[in-house]
Amino acid sequence: MTLKKVISLPIILAALLPPIQPLNIDPMPRFESDKTPEIERGPIGVPGASKLVPDFFPLPPTSGIITDIEPENLGRNLIPNPGLEETDSSGLPTSWHKGGYGTNTRIFSYPVTTNSSNGVSVAITSYTGGDAKWNFDHVPVKANATYSFSDQFKSSAPSIVTIEYILSDGSKIYKDVLFLNPSAAFNTANVTFTTPANVISLSIFHLLNTVGELTTDYYSLIEGSIDNNYVPNPGFESGVTDPNSWNKGKWGQHSAAFSYPVSGSGGGRAARVDMAGHRTGDAKWYTDPIRLKAGTYIYSDEYIANVPTFITIQFRHADGSITYKDIAQPQPSPSWNKESIKFDVPFSVVDVTIFHLINQNGSLTIDNVSIKDSKDQTRIGVFTTGAVTIRFDDNWLSQYVNAIPILENKGLSSTLYVVSQQIADNNFSGYMSRAQIKDAFAKGHEIGAHTRTHRDLATLSSNEQIDEIKGSRTDLLSWEVGPIRSFAYPYGSYKTETIQIVKEAGFDSAAATIIGLVSPDSDPYQLERKGLDKNTTFKEVKQWIDQVKAEKNWLILAAHQVESKCPDFYCITTPVFQQIINYLASSSIPVITVSEALDSLK
Repeated sequence: MTLKKVISLPIILAALLPPIQPLNIDPMPRFESDKTPEIERGPIGVPGASKLVPDFFPLPPTSGIITDIEPENLGRNLIPNPGLEETDSSGLPTSWHKGGYGTNTRIFSYPVTTNSSNGVSVAITSYTGGDAKWNFDHVPVKANATYSFSDQFKSSAPSIVTIEYILSDGSKIYKDVLFLNPSAAFNTANVTFTTPANVISLSIFHLLNTVGELTTDYYSLIEGSIDNNYVPNPGFESGVTDPNSWNKGKWGQHSAAFSYPVSGSGGGRAARVDMAGHRTGDAKWYTDPIRLKAGTYIYSDEYIANVPTFITIQFRHADGSITYKDIAQPQPSPSWNKESIKFDVPFSVVDVTIFHLINQNGSLTIDNVSIKDSKDQTRIGVFTTGAVTIRFDDNWLSQYVNAIPILENKGLSSTLYVVSQQIADNNFSGYMSRAQIKDAFAKGHEIGAHTRTHRDLATLSSNEQIDEIKGSRTDLLSWEVGPIRSFAYPYGSYKTETIQIVKEAGFDSAAATIIGLVSPDSDPYQLERKGLDKNTTFKEVKQWIDQVKAEKNWLILAAHQVESKCPDFYCITTPVFQQIINYLASSSIPVITVSEALDSLK
């Protein structure tokens, strides 16, 4: 029997049809406009950041809350369904559970409205003992590692944040890490802690153990310190009879009395030690050993003392040996004083313990203890001269037609953040084509990514963010307009998880909508900028440029459309743009792309 090749009708029709357009393209373009504005904000976690970013939602602090959060240490959120938006088949938030014990009447509610989102609530209407809480599935964690937890809460009664650890032998231990006062409005609870030596996993309870109601949302657990401080419980705000994560220490012949809590700097808590009958030795409050990589760090604390004191480092080396080094001798101070000193950690060191100690008759009170990475303030690269970058978002056709020729005429380049699937080739009128983007690259302009479809990343799941962020870089690399090192957040909207996804996608920077100048201390994944819009005047921009020349910082000018008459707020007129470029060309300040300046931040 002869076998014949059969071609089906669907295959023939498919061959005759035009190529299928890429999926997930909104039929209407997304872009910054009067209706969908950029979020002008501070870095994530810094007081004043936009309330539209849920991971860290800065609000006025209550007792026991840490609020000085720096952006650069933020990692991936380990908590499943941290915003409580996903619901399982039982109607409960996915990966979350109701919990409680003891004699009390507890009521659990989900979903409840929390700042235009879903949260959870627990109420106790009668109480004899025990507690009530919502908690997430256990997550694996490293032993002897630093983690930071936060959530948003409001409560009519005091509440407690407690960690449940599962150890390698299967046993469980519990540790209270925050005691929070009632808060009528939503507030932020933050705490940094160190895991035990033999831990496998943990869950964290924000619980009630009295009559009242507690509502929570926007949970976060990241590895590392949210304020770049390696010291757990640095302000002594967490603890009952002793501060959590702190120890009492003494040796020699003397009498030492340890007091906690005592009044701290700014009205919070602090820890005190009094010494009498001294003949030998010292006394101090100290933390568990802290693991630090080789490098330079800054130790600081606030103190009150009526005698000279010492700050001493204990190094534990890989061979098991221990060495000590005195790094400062703070002088007596009857009121709160700050001591700050740099120190180096050698490569042979496994961990460090730092003692602010007293070794003579007198008293010492300490507060706000920190160990942070030291940043070399020596200016390099663009920060020796100052620099300006022209940044274009959204690949508008007017950028190619009106702005790039003006730049070319003066021999200047820019960075174009491209929405890879929002192009003329996909029937988006008013936007550049792939050929025009390639031509701009050939003319010396940097091509950066601005996602695939310009969606608000703060509203997306992890997988959706990965598709938008990593996918846009993949798209652009396939056009041979790379390397693609730079990324920009649509609308300036993102969350802590987004920053980690951007890093993992292979980008070296990310442009935000933080108003300001880039300095040597700036986070390359939250680059500041000054926006150009229809109300921007040449005089205003000239002042910015002159300021950058004087202060030797880096100014990123962010533009969208460039038109003779502006149809929208996010547009600068061609005459004003021409004036800006003329002034830049006549000045001595370098005009560079984003990636050309990045090495100056390292």
